[in-house]
Amino acid sequence: MTLPVEKIKQLVQSQRSLHLSTINEDLSPLSSYAPFYLEDGLFYVFLSRLASHYENLVRSPKVSIMIIEDDADCSDIFARQRLEFLCKANVMASEHAESDAILSRFETKAGETFSLLRSLPDFSLFQLSPMRGSFVEGFGRAFELKNGHFLQS
Repeated sequence: MTLPVEKIKQLVQSQRSLHLSTINEDLSPLSSYAPFYLEDGLFYVFLSRLASHYENLVRSPKVSIMIIEDDADCSDIFARQRLEFLCKANVMASEHAESDAILSRFETKAGETFSLLRSLPDFSLFQLSPMRGSFVEGFGRAFELKNGHFLQS
């Protein structure tokens, strides 16, 4: 089967947030979500130090992410399109010029609330680098992915 790159890109472009799965200090799992920005095959999230997933990512940089088709848009609830990746998380230095440029583009995508959050001192930009994953298009249509290189613009 040929990898349906355009369908994957459409799914990513249709969603504004992704699901995060991180590990708490006591090794229990934590599911959460965050708005995201995608650039050159890398996912970016802007997280508050007050959120549990922030400390989890700092302590253990392995994170599983999922972007999933909205319930209202799917034809069968058991076969929602979804993209999953195991990623390596990296906190980007706030004073770095690349971080500032990415934050500006993220802000353009995310809107007015992002402008306010960007002014708060407890938020940091995380880069999530896909290592491996999968795309499920529907029943019997699943694809293994080695990284997110095909998502580059």
